[in-house]
Amino acid sequence: MKQHHEVWIIVAFISPLLLLACLYLWLPPQTVSSLEKRELQQRPVFSWDALWNGDLADQWEQYYTDQLPWRSLFIKADQTMTGSAETIFGLNKRQLVHREADGNLGQGENLGTEGKTLLSFPSALTATPTPAPASSAGDLTAETSGIVSADETQLPADTQATLAELTLPDEDAYQTDNGILISGNRAMEIFYSSETVDQAYAEVVNRLKAIAGQARLINMLVPISSAFYAPADYRSGSSDQAQVIPQIYSLIDDAVIKVDAYSALRQHVNEYIYFRTDHHWTQLGAYYAYQALARASGNTPADLDACVSGQIEGTFLGTLYAWSGQVPALEAEPDYVDYWYPDLSVQGYIYSDSSMTEGYSCELVKTDTSAANKYLAFIEGDHGLSRFSSIQNGRSLLVIKESYGNALVPFLTQNYEDVYVFDPRQMTLSLADFIADHQIDDILMINYSQIIGNREWLNSLAESLK
Repeated sequence: MKQHHEVWIIVAFISPLLLLACLYLWLPPQTVSSLEKRELQQRPVFSWDALWNGDLADQWEQYYTDQLPWRSLFIKADQTMTGSAETIFGLNKRQLVHREADGNLGQGENLGTEGKTLLSFPSALTATPTPAPASSAGDLTAETSGIVSADETQLPADTQATLAELTLPDEDAYQTDNGILISGNRAMEIFYSSETVDQAYAEVVNRLKAIAGQARLINMLVPISSAFYAPADYRSGSSDQAQVIPQIYSLIDDAVIKVDAYSALRQHVNEYIYFRTDHHWTQLGAYYAYQALARASGNTPADLDACVSGQIEGTFLGTLYAWSGQVPALEAEPDYVDYWYPDLSVQGYIYSDSSMTEGYSCELVKTDTSAANKYLAFIEGDHGLSRFSSIQNGRSLLVIKESYGNALVPFLTQNYEDVYVFDPRQMTLSLADFIADHQIDDILMINYSQIIGNREWLNSLAESLK
């Protein structure tokens, strides 16, 4: 009887190991962890050099770790237990958190127009608005606006044919299950890239260049905070933004000006350049990138010390705090918003549509905002189309962006008389017509690096590039 008992113990011990071994053989290898947003180790290829220097053993060890059956399930279970332990014992450790289902860029967020007066503009370039009448204002014409019609600047036929062929990869090429890394009191999105999405982003930029006419196109990809603050194993290979961003730039037309925001930010990693609980950069981080932008585009950057400055009242817990399920470790040190803007007289307006005949006033920085999301202070959040007019130098800039661009816009009023801001998530317009009609001198396409994997935003922009 005792002997049978020992046999059953041995069987109970060996059976799970044999089952696990069989699963390693039967299940197809995983190539990418969508939760961690990184490539997984594939079956190592034998070589005498790798065997001799020990790399082969390390590769096999990593292979068995990465290809563990139901690995994502174990990660999420660990995340749940870690979060519970942190709540009970106040632990402060590195953890990987599964992003909540609604944690994405969506349609953006803004302060709204409640309490504002609807204004009408007899011309898209008229600086003085009047209250809108009961009926909507008429559409603009070339005669009333004094601007060149896009019909007079038709694209060549071969360019039009090229634009018609552009399509983004299928949804399967994009990562939708985005992990959030929490290290101490800082939360970070995990960056992941692939050749397919890199190429797709570059093609969208090149398409914009093709319809830009005589306007200069400037592209600035901004690294997310994990580029500087994440552990080394989250900053290697396809997760190394220092390598991926230049690689994407190499795929973009040589005539496009590329801004090295990574190097500009790297010099200031010990400063408050990224929020700890939110996926955005701070405006100080935006300023350092703006300096690099000014140098690359031949502009003189605004002097930060000469800007009007202050701090938005109150603190906030941002998007990463919400998307991670409100991890307690992030609550200990909430974020705050410092702001700067050039000491200029600036008129800002949010427009109802691309005709720009109706809209509302808008502040560069809403310094008295009471919104829970303090980042909305910058240009009052994400609107389809807005314009900020200041210095009289006759130069115009079109900013194409998601919310990372918001903190940058105030500084740009130092260099351009008219700064138009377009967010393709909220409005569709013909960019070719807009650029020609408003005689745009420079176009700035600014994105944070995660946008290369956001098919929704790229598709929205592609609709305006037709």
